[in-house]
Amino acid sequence: MDQGLIYSSPLTDTITNKINTLDSLENSSFDNNNWVIPKVKTIVYNRNEGLRITALDFNLNRYNNSPISLNLSLGYRSSKEDLIGRATLQVSFLKNRLITIYTSGFKESKTDDDYRLPIIENTWANILGKKDYYDRWDEKGFITGISAQISRLRIKGEFTKATQSTLPVDTNVWSLFNRNSKTRISPLVQNNDIEYFLALAEYKTAAYLPHITGFYFLSKLEIITKQDNQFLSQPILRNFNMLIGNLRLIDGVVLRNRFLLGMSYLGDDKLSEFRYFSAGGLGSVSAFNYKAQKGTNMNQYNAELIFTEDFTKNKFIIKLFYDAGFASNNFLKDNINNSELAMEILQSAGIGFGWASFVGLDLGFNFAKQLISDSAIETTIRLNYNF
Repeated sequence: MDQGLIYSSPLTDTITNKINTLDSLENSSFDNNNWVIPKVKTIVYNRNEGLRITALDFNLNRYNNSPISLNLSLGYRSSKEDLIGRATLQVSFLKNRLITIYTSGFKESKTDDDYRLPIIENTWANILGKKDYYDRWDEKGFITGISAQISRLRIKGEFTKATQSTLPVDTNVWSLFNRNSKTRISPLVQNNDIEYFLALAEYKTAAYLPHITGFYFLSKLEIITKQDNQFLSQPILRNFNMLIGNLRLIDGVVLRNRFLLGMSYLGDDKLSEFRYFSAGGLGSVSAFNYKAQKGTNMNQYNAELIFTEDFTKNKFIIKLFYDAGFASNNFLKDNINNSELAMEILQSAGIGFGWASFVGLDLGFNFAKQLISDSAIETTIRLNYNF
């Protein structure tokens, strides 16, 4: 239970009038409304907000027959005893609403760690093991933006004017196990008036699923022009990229790869520490401490070789995995030889067993160990693939 018990549920918001399951999953994952404003989960539990319930979340657009849409969401956080939410007005143009202009006012928590594991998994980790794999801060302000969808490519650009603040830890947060373990402190965020531009691009092949050949690409670029209540003479550029590729080698054998690249440049010496990239821990490099390394730059590689039920001819799967990652304040360090660099790269490998469904892993057990060290073997209960 060191890493908590992780849970992942399959997609449920599929289009009911589609007969083919792949088509149904495809339409769900490419919902344009969810792209403009990411849909919030009804119930979330974590060390900062306690129990977060979004009781109100609806979209007014004449049953999807109007190009003008008003989205409203309202939630309550038990730890802070306050309300959060978002109001968004969007207008779509052209055939199939390929272009959307939108504006939004919001108050909500933000994180850079959602690539590590889905939010529902993190909720179960908090409930069962008092483990939280997101660092968060509060943000409230206004957004205006434009989005476009060209075939399978989706892009959007936004301007945000907001105030950021620390989201303190609730020391009385409840969990089923590990109740006496200490919760990780939150990053320190001074009340910070900030302005930034965001460019986001995403491409996904048809019916992107773990056991099907395909790939997914995401690139996110932030241009921060105002920070710490003052405009910057040189803007800060924060860039995060993720590429996931699945290759079906033969029937029942799938090779999955994930590449992550994070960079901060131009005014990188001014990048706030709570926005640093990291390496280590669940969703990054297994068998290492959470965020064992931090810095303004990061690169990471994860691989899984999955032997499915079609290969094992039993009702279980086997997977072999390898993780590697490195985070620092200098992308290419001076005066460092290859052997020293190899020692700084976090590496681990392991084996996993589990039972899978069509869209994901139902239950699994991972055994991982650090490479180039004599550390103990880490055992993790998983209800999701490594990525």
